[in-house]
Amino acid sequence: MSTLSLLPVALLGLALLIPLGTAAVRRPQVGILLLVALLPYDGLLLLVDLPGIVGGWKEGAVLAILIATLIHRSSQRTRSRAQLQITGRGRQIPGFWVPTAALLAMGLVSFAFSPDIAALTGVKVAYFYLLLPVILWLAPLNERDRDRMITIFMVNGAITSIVGLGQQALGPERLNSIGYEYNSQIRFAGGIMRTFSTFVQPFPFAFFVMVVLLLGIPVALTDRRRRRNQLFLLSVPVLVLSMSTAIVRGAMLGLAVGGLYLIVRRFRVLGHGAILLAVAILLGPGPIIGVLASPSSLNERTTGWVSEVIDEGVEPFGSGIGSVGAAAERVQDASGRADRSFPSPIAGNRYQPDNYYVKTLLELGPLGLWFLLWSLASAISFGHRLSKAKPSVINPTDRAVALGITAASLAAAGAGIVAAYWEIFPVDAFYWLLLGVLPSLLQSSSTLSPSPPEEVVSRPTAANSWMPSPV
Repeated sequence: MSTLSLLPVALLGLALLIPLGTAAVRRPQVGILLLVALLPYDGLLLLVDLPGIVGGWKEGAVLAILIATLIHRSSQRTRSRAQLQITGRGRQIPGFWVPTAALLAMGLVSFAFSPDIAALTGVKVAYFYLLLPVILWLAPLNERDRDRMITIFMVNGAITSIVGLGQQALGPERLNSIGYEYNSQIRFAGGIMRTFSTFVQPFPFAFFVMVVLLLGIPVALTDRRRRRNQLFLLSVPVLVLSMSTAIVRGAMLGLAVGGLYLIVRRFRVLGHGAILLAVAILLGPGPIIGVLASPSSLNERTTGWVSEVIDEGVEPFGSGIGSVGAAAERVQDASGRADRSFPSPIAGNRYQPDNYYVKTLLELGPLGLWFLLWSLASAISFGHRLSKAKPSVINPTDRAVALGITAASLAAAGAGIVAAYWEIFPVDAFYWLLLGVLPSLLQSSSTLSPSPPEEVVSRPTAANSWMPSPV
C-alpha cells in the first residue's frame, strides 16, 4: 500500500481509537466490549496491504486495556476500599485459577530452560490471553455490560454466518480475485469449499459460531419475549448451516457436547430443535455429511497420536513449551530452523497432533496434562454451580449466561480431542474471556463502576454465603 493510500486508513484508525481509548481509560469494561466486537473481523486485514506490525493490534489492545484497568483501579482505590467495608468481605478466587496458574508456571519454567529465546512464542500462543480474566477480575462486567456482550456475540455470529454463506455463493475463483489465497484461506474438503467468513481459516470461524450458539441459545430461551432473543432464535438455522459449510468436525463435536448439556440441564425443547438443525445441515451445499463422516482424517490423526505417545514415548516434563503444534511453527520460523521433523500432511515437517491434550502431554509431560484437565474440570464445575444458584444469588438471565459459558467450556473440552482448540485465534481469547466473566455473576457491580448501594449490599452477601471456601 502506498503512503498516500495508507494515510486515510491511519486517519480513520485514529478517529476511532482516540475516543474509544479515552472511554476505555475512564471505564475499562468499554475496552473489553470493544475487543469482543472486533476480534471476529481480524481476518479482514488480509485484504488490506498494511505493515505486518498492524497484525499485533490484538495483543496491543489487551495490554492497553490492562494498563487502563490498573490506572483506573489506582485512581479509584478509595472507592474500592469503601465497597469492601460495606460488603464486609472481599471476593473469593474461583477454583480454576489454581491449576491454570500451575499450568502457566510450568510453561514459564519450560521457557526459562529452553535454549532458544524464540520459545517465548510458545508461551505467548498458549497463555497470553490469560490476561483477559485478570482484567475482568480487576474490572468486572456489570449486568448491563454482560447484556451488551451477549448482544455483540449474537450480532457478530449472525453477520459472520451470512458472510460465510455469501462466500459459498461467490465461489473460490471470485474470492481468490478479491485477495484470498488457495491452500491458506481458500481450502477444500471432498470437493467442497470450506467457509471461512471474516476469519483467516475455516477452523476459527466454525468454532466461533459454535460458541455463539451455545452462549446465545440459553439466554434467548430464558426470555423469549425480548425482540433481540427472538431474532437470534430465528437466525439459529442460518448459523448452523453456515458453520456446517466450514466442515470442521471439532466444531460439530463441540456443538453436540454443549447442546447435550443444555438439553439435559434445562432446555428439553432443544432436543426437537436438534432435528431441525440436522435437516438444515443436510440441505447444505454439497455432500457435507459425507465429508464430516469420513473416517480417513481421524484414522490418520490417531495413528500419529499413537506413534508419538506410545512408540516415541513422553518425557517426564515434556519436550518444552512451543515444541509441538501451531506454536512450533512460529517458533521454528522465528529461529530459522526445524529442530524436530515429523511426517504430517497438514504442516509438512512440523508435527500437528490436532489434539490439545496430546500436544500438552508432549510439551509439558503428564503433570502439565493433569493441570490442564484440572483447570477444565474446575471451570466447568464452577459454571455449572453458578447456573444452579438460587434467584437470591443470581438473576435468571445471569444463570442462563453461566449455563451458556459452561456449555461452551464443555464444547471446548470436547473439541480439544480433535483440534488444538486453545491455539486457534480468536476462540482461545473468547474461552478465557468468558471464564473471566463468571466471577462477575456473583456480584451485581464492578469495583470500578459501582451500582446503587442497595445492590452492593444485598447480592454479594448472598453470593458469599453460597460460594465455596476460598482457595
